[in-house]
Amino acid sequence: MRVICIANRGSALSAKHFDKSGNTPSTEFDLDVGHEYVVYGMVVSKGLLSYLVIGTAMFAQWYPAELFKVTQSNLPDNWHFEYLREEEGFLVDAIWGYEELLRPDHFDALSEMESSAINVFVKRKTEIDDVS
Repeated sequence: MRVICIANRGSALSAKHFDKSGNTPSTEFDLDVGHEYVVYGMVVSKGLLSYLVIGTAMFAQWYPAELFKVTQSNLPDNWHFEYLREEEGFLVDAIWGYEELLRPDHFDALSEMESSAINVFVKRKTEIDDVS
């Protein structure tokens, strides 16, 4: 799956987004408007869809889907899906992506940029890049 960035500021997000996230209209995201990104995962949390992409800071981060337009909607064959329904301590409702991403320990470790999770991500990134 690929998306193109259509905005990189919080002012482009809907009011619903501000009520449910830590972003504000003045938030600036490390994304290049007009750049096409490969999506490495998708998550719904608090009713908001986010994409896992590599921004200009060169590490995987979750970004609001409202900042993008889908350019290629095919999902990699090796992606998995999980509907989580408020599992204890995990604020994710649903998640799509490589197998390890569906595990709360890996999800959290990647968000905290732990080296073990980054190593798994890099391996899966290569596989996803080959088909995206």
